[in-house]
Amino acid sequence: MEKMTPEAKRIRKIYKRKYRQENKEKINKQQREWRAKNPDKVRAYQARYWSKKAIKIKDALEE
Repeated sequence: MEKMTPEAKRIRKIYKRKYRQENKEKINKQQREWRAKNPDKVRAYQARYWSKKAIKIKDALEE
């Protein structure tokens, strides 16, 4: 599989940004539904996020 060129990445980024702006409610609805169906995964993702965040904060405070 070939890597995207920088120009292709830039255009894709612009396209996705525009799509998200135009479909914000649809995307939010899909995310809410997924979270409602997968509460165990949401909790696991949040726990992993805050564990990493705590380590970063602790490291920053120790410096």
